[in-house]
Amino acid sequence: MGHHNRHFSGDRYANAGVWGKPTSTANFCEEDYAVTLYIAEFINTLTNLAYIYFAIRYPGPRAPSKNKKGSPAPPPSWKHPDVFSVSLWVLGILSFTFHATLKHATQYGDELAMLVLGGALMHGSYGPRSWTAGLVSWSLVAAASALYLKTGQILHQVWAFQAMIFVSGVRTFYLILGDRAGASPALKFSTRVYLVRYAWALVTLFVAYFLWHVDLEGCGALREYRAAVGLPWAWLLELHGWWHVLTALGASLYIRLLRDLDP
Repeated sequence: MGHHNRHFSGDRYANAGVWGKPTSTANFCEEDYAVTLYIAEFINTLTNLAYIYFAIRYPGPRAPSKNKKGSPAPPPSWKHPDVFSVSLWVLGILSFTFHATLKHATQYGDELAMLVLGGALMHGSYGPRSWTAGLVSWSLVAAASALYLKTGQILHQVWAFQAMIFVSGVRTFYLILGDRAGASPALKFSTRVYLVRYAWALVTLFVAYFLWHVDLEGCGALREYRAAVGLPWAWLLELHGWWHVLTALGASLYIRLLRDLDP
């Protein structure tokens, strides 16, 4: 069975929450309304704060050490975020809302926010100041969003998001390597540093995907383990929550790399 068909509904408190019976086509392994009747999936909701944290912590590219007048340049401010930070903000808020309510409408918000993040990464990898890159990237986001909203098929959103991430990843790898014929030792060293940072971002995202996979495929066993260890330790086994934390970290690592590459 594909992941898009996994649905863990019918929990004992599912119909008692203040948001009513869950109507989303996605319902994850965390038991619905088990902690509070005000939040459908407690851990899956709160862990979305990781996206917002990284958006605030790293709101934009690092400023040069001094401005044109020779005085120290101000650090990036969360009041003036770039498109990367905005996309993380949007994803964090809409995913928070979805997991708190488990409604079909808020699910659309979460999944469309993923396309926005994918578009931001693709635009950024081809040049955040390029009108052509921006037009192509955001046109693809708009087209993929319209198709998904029209059909309601989650696979359309999944394929579009994965394609954006793949294109951005290949482009970033090219930016790091580029034309290194006759490169200076300093440039070769910076290339190695960038490759290590690129690898860390990818490893973090792959681990996140692995935990997301386990959360879906091994839900029955996970629920048994949680019941055995009890709270609060059971929260450590809410693997979809770790997916949020690690994808937020991985996306932040990748975004900071793109900012430094400055394509």
